[in-house]
Amino acid sequence: YRYIVNSFPSRPISKGRYVKRYAFHGWDLMAFLGTTSYYIDDLSENDKMLTENMRALVSEFVRNGTLLHYKPRWLPYPECTALVGNDTVFVDKYSKEKCDFWTKTGLATKYSWVS
Repeated sequence: YRYIVNSFPSRPISKGRYVKRYAFHGWDLMAFLGTTSYYIDDLSENDKMLTENMRALVSEFVRNGTLLHYKPRWLPYPECTALVGNDTVFVDKYSKEKCDFWTKTGLATKYSWVS
């Protein structure tokens, strides 16, 4: 399964040398662990909803080993990608045109991390 967080902090976050204004690597983990309040004094409803949504997704997978609650909407990657924010939206073949371009030109294997 694959998900992409399409939510961003309600206020810029200073972590390390950089100020983060948009979703960043680790934003989903901060939301799941509930540590966003360490960086944002007054959490918005969007910040809180991302935390609830991430916890629901991860908890269900850990408890059941599946995502039965979300099936049949959430199919394994590459057929479906979940866009996670205040809610979860499922899209078929996320960014298909861009992925096809990178694959056809050989750029995907040269310049990207493929998991």
